[in-house]
Amino acid sequence: MSFSHNQYLPNSDNRDQWDDSVLVGHGLNSDLKALGIIHNRVIDTSVIYTNAGRRPSLRHLTEHLLGYKIQQNSSGHCSVEDAVAAVRLVIHGVNVPRFLAPEYQNLHMNI
Repeated sequence: MSFSHNQYLPNSDNRDQWDDSVLVGHGLNSDLKALGIIHNRVIDTSVIYTNAGRRPSLRHLTEHLLGYKIQQNSSGHCSVEDAVAAVRLVIHGVNVPRFLAPEYQNLHMNI
């Protein structure tokens, strides 16, 4: 199976499918930069859960806010597990905004 990340990047042929999309993840800046992606709608859990200028790890947030552990595999991160945790953290933030960084507590997010 061959893979080209360009097939998933916005271009003149597929830009319409990206118009309403929202990218959700944790610490996305370096990933998006490496892929050359600029996107208008990004929810980064490392940003929305910033506390006193510190960005907590996805592992920490998931354990303390969602009540389960991730990244327990000795072979490293599982991208699916990390993605699911990030989406669950966004939903948790919508439902319990007091845990979000103060500047995000009063936003009304449409998910």
